[in-house]
Amino acid sequence: FLRSQASPPLSVIAMLGLVHVILKDMVVSKFGQDKWDLVLAELKLGDAAILDAAKQYDDVISIACVEIVCKVLSAPWDVALELFGAHFVTYVYEGGYGRMLRSMGDSLEEFLRNINHMHQYLERHFRQSSFPVWGVEPEGPNSFILSYSSSRGLALKGIIKGVVSEAARQLFCQKVDLEELDETREGFLLTLRVVTMALPENEWPMPRRVDTDHK
Repeated sequence: FLRSQASPPLSVIAMLGLVHVILKDMVVSKFGQDKWDLVLAELKLGDAAILDAAKQYDDVISIACVEIVCKVLSAPWDVALELFGAHFVTYVYEGGYGRMLRSMGDSLEEFLRNINHMHQYLERHFRQSSFPVWGVEPEGPNSFILSYSSSRGLALKGIIKGVVSEAARQLFCQKVDLEELDETREGFLLTLRVVTMALPENEWPMPRRVDTDHK
C-alpha cells in the first residue's frame, strides 16, 4: 500500500480512542464487517483492545490501525485519511452532536476558527492527547486562508481535506476548493486557500443513523 512521504512519528503522543471507534465505523459502514475483521487479524488485537472511546492510545497503535486499513482497502495513505476525515465529521454530526457543531459558527470560516476552542477544552481533560492548531484569516466574500500545525507534522494532513469538505457539506450545504499555497504562514506547517461554493440542492446531505454496534 502507498504511504505519505511524511512518515508518522512514533512517540508518546496519544490519540483518543474515539478515533479508533470512528475508523471502525467508516470501514464497516462503507466496506463491510469482513474488512474490519481483516484489520483486526492484521493487528492481532480484538475490538476491546482498541475501541474504548475515552481512553488515550499511544500514536503507535493509532498509526498502525490506519496503515492496516490502507493495506486492507488497497488505498493510498492520503486518500484513506481524507475519507476518514470526512467520515469523522459525519459520525460526530449524526451521532448526537449535530447541534453542537452547528453552534460553532454561522459559516465554514467561523466554524474552523472555533475548532481551536474545542481542542483546548479536550486537552484540559485528556492531558496526553495532542490536537492540531488551526489558523483562519478572512480573504474575500467566498474565500479564506486556512493554516494548520500539529505535533505530528504533516503525516496526517490528508485528514484536513476530508474534514473541511464534509463540514462544508454537512453544516452549510457548500462545496469547497482547496489550494495549497507556496507561502506558509509563520508558526504553521501548511497554508491553504479555501474557496466555498453553494452545493446544488439535489446534493444536500441525507442523514444516516450511526450504528452504535460499531462503537
